[in-house]
Amino acid sequence: MYLHLNEPDACVMANALPGGARPLPPERQCAVTGEAKHQPALQPWAPTGDRSSHVWATLHTASVPAGKHAGDPTIEVRINGQRVGALSGPQGQRYANVLASGRLVACQASVHRGGSGLEVRLYLPTVD
Repeated sequence: MYLHLNEPDACVMANALPGGARPLPPERQCAVTGEAKHQPALQPWAPTGDRSSHVWATLHTASVPAGKHAGDPTIEVRINGQRVGALSGPQGQRYANVLASGRLVACQASVHRGGSGLEVRLYLPTVD
């Protein structure tokens, strides 16, 4: 039997859980879109080397701004109050119920370096 653990810096979040936020269980990974437009907001969370920074992100109702699903409801992703991207239209619809309580909702996220700059992965509950 083996126990695989993260590096010590991956066990501590780089920011605090927002006050009053309801944290979601981190059961599956979900991609965020539009990070290229929000690089300045992501810069404070830039990881060193090839590692990821682990942060709390909050989720907010929004609309898809452009493309095939323009105008459809989706979920905006913020880190420390700064918009860093959104879920795709279909993903936003899949997770719409996590915002139904009206309370501030937070989830674990990681910021890593990708092909187009800093990128975000969310860790969300399984909903389907």
